[in-house]
Amino acid sequence: MARTPARLKARLRKIEAKLEKISQSPKSTRLPTPQAKQARFLECEADIAVYGGAAGSGKSYAMLLDFAKPEFVSNPDYGGVIFRRTYPQIRNEGSLWDESNKLYRLIQGTPKESSLKWTFPKGSTIRFAHLQHSKNVYDYHSAQLVRIGFEELTQFDEKQFWYLMSRNRSTSGLLPQIRATCNPDADNWVAKLIDWWIDPEGFPIPERDGVIRWFVRVNAELQWADEPKELIERYPDIQPKSFTFIPAKITDNAKLLEVDPGYLANLQAQHPVDKARLLDGNWKVRYEAGKVFSRNWFEIVSEVPTGGVVVRFWDLAATTADIRASSYYTAGVLMTWYKGVFYVLDLVTAQLSPGETDQLLLSTAISDGKKVLVRWEKE
Repeated sequence: MARTPARLKARLRKIEAKLEKISQSPKSTRLPTPQAKQARFLECEADIAVYGGAAGSGKSYAMLLDFAKPEFVSNPDYGGVIFRRTYPQIRNEGSLWDESNKLYRLIQGTPKESSLKWTFPKGSTIRFAHLQHSKNVYDYHSAQLVRIGFEELTQFDEKQFWYLMSRNRSTSGLLPQIRATCNPDADNWVAKLIDWWIDPEGFPIPERDGVIRWFVRVNAELQWADEPKELIERYPDIQPKSFTFIPAKITDNAKLLEVDPGYLANLQAQHPVDKARLLDGNWKVRYEAGKVFSRNWFEIVSEVPTGGVVVRFWDLAATTADIRASSYYTAGVLMTWYKGVFYVLDLVTAQLSPGETDQLLLSTAISDGKKVLVRWEKE
């Protein structure tokens, strides 16, 4: 019996529905290839690895790729947890949850938004969690966490990091490891943790990039060595752990520069301290009262060109040190401006009374000479 047009249309609709379903299914079961610096992070064998140290370096993307490596998601007993300090930081536009949706569907991950958890075909899981309060670490008191991630490690308490290290264990057959990303902060506990990898000016030492060292923690103090046997000899009852720091900057993220070249300009427009941290990856520069400059920003020259405008500019204070030792200084900077470049020639500072301050301005002006302009801020 011949098919009726109605039956034929119904069959076509079923075929179209199947084709639509196929078209919406993942076209790949592989994650994108990481960029060079990201690949070094993913390949690192250290027990603990910290990656980044500057903005725009692809830190979050590298963390997501690392947690979903094939040997992990193919293990049914694998469960990785990536922490952020607060819940909104996980769910903000373009943050971890959004980015994971772009990646983990490629490897047939199934999301459960209510618990911020991904489940993969073999039964392995990756989830995101927060540690807003220091006590939240005790929610994991009996947990076995084979892979722990700290996104922006400098935002976590040192106590949180070390406590969760005690939960870094597993019977899955996978090596328990900790991974972290961060931006520079000179006053943060992380700065001390990675200090061996940073030069006196605050920049990562190229020769130490990714070099693995070993440590034991004795009475809350870290004892370091280049080889584990050195520590085993000194502390035979403590098992050494391996650690490394892999620095990266926006220049290591060619894909971002290609897609959003304007982001580089955003970093260049920051305050000098923030620019040094976020763009240049400087771990020593800091905000301090009256100190927002780093010595390495200035070039030392043997002579100053003639013909420029010379000015002595004063920032005035009027409290002596015997009244308050922490009082502000009167400061007068002598500078030359020549062809768009400022040359610092001299600096006078003192903690003086109002009358003594006036006398200092007068005597300095006489010493500088009539060709030097004198200016000060009007409060």
